[in-house]
Amino acid sequence: MLEEGSVESFFVRGDRSADRDISAALDSFSSRALAIDVRVAYGNRKCHPGVAYFFPTPSSGSGCKRLNLFLRWMVRSDAVDLGVWSRIPASRLIIPLDTHVIRVGRCLRLTRYTSPGWKMAAEITESLRALDPGDPVKYDFLLCHIGMADQCGFNRAQGDSFCPLKGECHPRPPRGRPRSTGKPRGSDRPSARR
Repeated sequence: MLEEGSVESFFVRGDRSADRDISAALDSFSSRALAIDVRVAYGNRKCHPGVAYFFPTPSSGSGCKRLNLFLRWMVRSDAVDLGVWSRIPASRLIIPLDTHVIRVGRCLRLTRYTSPGWKMAAEITESLRALDPGDPVKYDFLLCHIGMADQCGFNRAQGDSFCPLKGECHPRPPRGRPRSTGKPRGSDRPSARR
């Protein structure tokens, strides 16, 4: 990593700018980070295996929440995000998945996946691209905070009674709806409604 001079340069080295999102760059970044010789820091002691926890990969199915959140902070520039990186466009970021984004994303039918992971994060992001192709992740803060404020009623007794998106969301999945197999269904694409 010292050869690149910065974390941004180390990340960008594995990026393919023609890709729709940063999944390949994240795979490369995590693989190269875990391959770094850490003997300078640890000496003869073994590096704690938990370090791998900080470098998940989309190819393993992980939602990569912490890395996607880090990228959001580094790439986007607004009142919430720092925007100190300039070589990755916001259009290629993937939304950081947490409990709140998952719940609100499902309630708004931004995804048909029921298990959190990379496919769900990518599908929610793709749905948000319909609203803003140049910066789909800008909705992360809003989606997360509706859930954090306990306003989302997805699969909860309160339903949408506290939800500012009342009427736009569907707090309970339709009865008899088949569980997701993880494979997209042709024309059954979720719509991102305003």
